[in-house]
Amino acid sequence: MYSSPAVSRSAISCQRLPITSNRYNQEGMLSAKAPSSLVRWLLVPVRVLLVAFLLALLTFALGLFLGIFGLLISSGVRGVHANMTVAYREIAFPAAVVAGAIALLVAIVLEARHLRREGNERSM
Repeated sequence: MYSSPAVSRSAISCQRLPITSNRYNQEGMLSAKAPSSLVRWLLVPVRVLLVAFLLALLTFALGLFLGIFGLLISSGVRGVHANMTVAYREIAFPAAVVAGAIALLVAIVLEARHLRREGNERSM
């Protein structure tokens, strides 16, 4: 065991700090302020469009993957070369448009319900 000749174990005092509710300095922390209603209303379309775009992009990627995979299988069975542009034009893009439209409608409905519920809770 390592022991320092200058400091003995008996000279070190182990004092514990008093236990508080948490370990952070609450006085130094800023209080959390809710964003103004104007900022909330301006962020709603941004959130809705972002969610719809990301879901459409994900659907496009998945549709493209499945379209290419399906075209490779069908061209292998028929013994012909696969035309990969079909995967983009007739499989992935229409699926992404439909999924994007559905995601846009669902996101609008969910945001409206959330804002209405939030407004009801504030009035209580």
